Amino acid sequence: MQKSSKKSYLIFLLPLLLGLSSCNVSPYRIQVPTEAFGLLRHNMMIGVCNEKGCIPKMTASTSSGAFFAQSRENPDYSFYLTAGHSCAKPTFPKFKDGSYIEHMASILEVVNENLEKMPATIVKMDRRNDLCVLKVLTAGASNITYLDVSASPAKRGERVYNMAAPYGYFGKHTVLLYEGFYSGRPSMTEAVFTIPTRPGSSGSVILNSSMEIVGVVYAGVEKLETMSISSPHESIHEITTSVINDDRSVAQICLIGYCFTAYMR
Repeated sequence: MQKSSKKSYLIFLLPLLLGLSSCNVSPYRIQVPTEAFGLLRHNMMIGVCNEKGCIPKMTASTSSGAFFAQSRENPDYSFYLTAGHSCAKPTFPKFKDGSYIEHMASILEVVNENLEKMPATIVKMDRRNDLCVLKVLTAGASNITYLDVSASPAKRGERVYNMAAPYGYFGKHTVLLYEGFYSGRPSMTEAVFTIPTRPGSSGSVILNSSMEIVGVVYAGVEKLETMSISSPHESIHEITTSVINDDRSVAQICLIGYCFTAYMR
């Protein structure tokens, strides 16, 4: 009887093992909307200066971000969410020999996963929570999709997802994808996630399982690569909602040598 029992057990186990090793078992897979991702290039002209003058040079930095809405006023444009410091005018330290670097001009552009370059302008910034919204000329660009902001923040222990371009690593139909967990909120301006973060990840959105935005990375910890610090959910909801509600055409008007920006419905 004991021998028969072992044989029956093996007969039951064999199909199970074969089934696990066969192609019929679907691998774990999440469909992340990478068409909403954009690499932000902040192209800058700087001057390397001393008492004799400045030598102009071109340089650039890269960040991450995502599209969250198309302009209702002008469908040729779309709104793009990223970190505030990715848009801001940079500051440079002075050197011991008295020389310094001066920021002269900036041009912002967003590159989608088809490597199409699109000019961008700053619409709104939230410096306290390190957020920025750009208006991007997406007319003619292919396969742009838009992400919704979640109605509620992530819950502690919730699995989340991230698409980013650390160190500017990004290519045609190639967006780096990460996953982690929401860990908590140690302060009013910080939400912590266990997502790998390196320079260039700033501005990358954090998504819940419904692929809705629950965070925007603005910082990491140098010696703890699997931790990211995000702007709080309510600040993300506030800035994106206000931009959508205040969607207007912009015109530069000059009269008798004086110029001002006019917003038109």
